[in-house]
Amino acid sequence: RGNSPVSFSWTPSAGLSGTTGTSVTASPALSSTYVVTAMNGACTSSTNVNVSVTSPPTLSIIASNSVVCAGDTTTLTASGASSYTWSGSNNTGTTEVVSPMTTSIYTLSNLTLPCGVVTETISIVANALPTVSATAVPTIVCAGQSTTLTATGASTYAWVGGPPTSTNVVSPTSNTSYTVTGTDANGCSDDEVVSVATNTVPVVSVSPQSPTVCASSAVTFTASGANTYSWSSGSPASTETVNPSSTTSYTVTGTNTLGCSSMVTVTVTTNPLPNLSISPAATATVCTSAEGSFTVSGASTYSWSTGSATDDLTIMVSTNTIITVEGTDANNCKSTATLTIVADPCTGIPEQIKLSGIRLFPNPSTGLVNIEFGFEGNKDIIITNSAGALIQKVSSPNTTEVINLSGYSKGIYFVKIQNEGRFADFKLIID
Repeated sequence: RGNSPVSFSWTPSAGLSGTTGTSVTASPALSSTYVVTAMNGACTSSTNVNVSVTSPPTLSIIASNSVVCAGDTTTLTASGASSYTWSGSNNTGTTEVVSPMTTSIYTLSNLTLPCGVVTETISIVANALPTVSATAVPTIVCAGQSTTLTATGASTYAWVGGPPTSTNVVSPTSNTSYTVTGTDANGCSDDEVVSVATNTVPVVSVSPQSPTVCASSAVTFTASGANTYSWSSGSPASTETVNPSSTTSYTVTGTNTLGCSSMVTVTVTTNPLPNLSISPAATATVCTSAEGSFTVSGASTYSWSTGSATDDLTIMVSTNTIITVEGTDANNCKSTATLTIVADPCTGIPEQIKLSGIRLFPNPSTGLVNIEFGFEGNKDIIITNSAGALIQKVSSPNTTEVINLSGYSKGIYFVKIQNEGRFADFKLIID
């Protein structure tokens, strides 16, 4: 009415920058309704103003591992809003997988109108990996020889296919790479690879490989496949001649130009030599102009120096004689024996009778010999061969006696008959 001024008042006052005036700033903590009243003199008019308050989101980030080894992954999970923006990523999802090489801070953002952008951060600690190194001493070996691998730079180690130690002894047969994993006190690990080169080992062969020979026979081995050789006898030649008297093994080591070597063992099997025996003896006395008969044994075939090729030898003796015989067994092994014949004139022996009345017949004989005595009493009959070896000795009280020599070799035998201090000697031929 009239020209009275209009004034305004605001209620309630909580959250308002003022309670009068045409405009005020409202900053309520919660949604609120404000009443503005216009007054013109006695006239008033009021209206409500509703202010709606939206609370900003409370963001949080949880890491599956807040401490990792450099390069390892950890998963960040966001909560508190419905959509997100991860720093340095186009990912708008709830989770973010990261692999920090160093300690890093990751930021999560959310835009909520009219509140604006809300952020949250998380720090991930990345421990440095150990610096693992591995060496081989030596780095080049002959195939199959050993070398020692050594790892450093970590607290514990594990070799692929090897021991859980810092050192690993290996014997590669070809160029080979070995991997070791080193782990430090933080549980962080790194791999290192070390390579070992190999030189070729010579393939040594020996000819003949497994010979069989007669004892003390010579065998010549020839080694091949290397550049230099060393036999177990000490010989440095590629060939080796041996004369083993019994079964013996020999070893040769061959070395190539790279200094790599290999060893081969060969065995010589020996067959024993035949053991010859001459009977009645190897040294025999035979009367001059008489025949001597001898037999050799111990082999399969024989060859006498006289030309005979049987086991029996009959020879007419005129002088002292040395005869050799070679015997060969089933293995074709040979040995020799010597027969020494001493020629004896046998003077006075034939029928040098000091006992009378004795008759010995037939002479020569095929084996059965009759002896007649012209006297009574006990008689000793002693028969020896041409070598003087005793063949038979018979004591007889009879006046006749039959002596059987058919089981003995042909040749000359001597018969001595003794009676009461008297004797008679006879030369007897068995043919």
